Amino acid sequence: MSQPDATEYTRRASSGVSAALRHALINFSSQSELAAYIGINPRSLMAYISRDSLPSTAQCLRICDVLGISIQEMLDPEPRNR
Repeated sequence: MSQPDATEYTRRASSGVSAALRHALINFSSQSELAAYIGINPRSLMAYISRDSLPSTAQCLRICDVLGISIQEMLDPEPRNR
């Protein structure tokens, strides 16, 4: 099986970030509350959820730390045959 290209990796990462944040919203009363808990701007949170933008590496690590998931779980949530 060939390695995914950069476009495919970005699509997977964007999808994973969005899914992790949408799942985390279950435990918060608002997107602003989740953004404050993570320590990011609410507009950035909206961009990540809507897949308009990807967080920086530092923000990804912070989001993972706060949500208690690994970077692998967040950036590549789709299981693949390895």
